[in-house]
Amino acid sequence: MTSIDSDLLQRSWRGVPIEVRRAERREQLIDAAYDLVGTEGWHGTTVRGVCQEAHLNARYFYESFDGIESLFIAVFDRLILEITYGAINAIANAGEDPEARIKAVLEATVRYVTADPKRARILFVEAVGNERVGQRRLDTMHATAEIMERFAWRETGVANDRIGLIASHLLVGGLTQLVVTWLDGRLKVSLDDLIEDAASLLMAVGFTTVNVARSRQPADVTQSSSLA
Repeated sequence: MTSIDSDLLQRSWRGVPIEVRRAERREQLIDAAYDLVGTEGWHGTTVRGVCQEAHLNARYFYESFDGIESLFIAVFDRLILEITYGAINAIANAGEDPEARIKAVLEATVRYVTADPKRARILFVEAVGNERVGQRRLDTMHATAEIMERFAWRETGVANDRIGLIASHLLVGGLTQLVVTWLDGRLKVSLDDLIEDAASLLMAVGFTTVNVARSRQPADVTQSSSLA
């Protein structure tokens, strides 16, 4: 075998590039961890168990992750990424009306989370019980609030005001707890009603926030601003 043949063999396996195979194995491990953490919980999930579930040798685990916590973060990140894509698509398909956009994003997010009990358990229960993933969760909520604030100010044309970020954190934290309460069965309303009322309250808080911010602006700036 020539050195060129040897190099090709190292970079591919049965015609599939090594990088592609590594990425596929990583996704297998994330799939397996999703099922295990979503059913057995964080403390019941081990490297051996994940590898058995993924039908992979343990040595493949460490080519992508330095430990079980890193894998757990990857599972969490995947769920957040899917929620984000869903929200972006919802906005794109909702038209220009702000209320329709808000309801579309809220509906896409809530229905995604509640469609599979594993998602809710990983996001709202297991993530809280692990320090590293819990910090990732807090960072994600903070980033979501910042994105919400920037989007709101861009839509309303109102200059930055501290109340925007305060309102955004209030809404992100409140909506998260609202879904948790509903999933726990402590809020006896249908999912449709939950989404409908939450969207209405979100709009109400949004308009109040804009009005407060507008009242703090100089008269010439306020007159040039337009409501959503």
